[in-house]
Amino acid sequence: MFVILIAAAISGVMAFVVGLAGWSLATALVAAPAAGSLAALATGLALAYRRRRRGVDERSGARGSVRR
Repeated sequence: MFVILIAAAISGVMAFVVGLAGWSLATALVAAPAAGSLAALATGLALAYRRRRRGVDERSGARGSVRR
């Protein structure tokens, strides 16, 4: 969970700075939350895929036999 938040914060700040450097404040304020949420989504999907590949049950968190 913290990994997702950190990735979202970093990409949001980077998008804000790039938006300020290249365009206007309004563009930066729109780009930062969009980039942060996209990074959070991508990180969450990657973590879920890794957990699924390792055989971790989504509901209980138990390792072992996961029906596929």
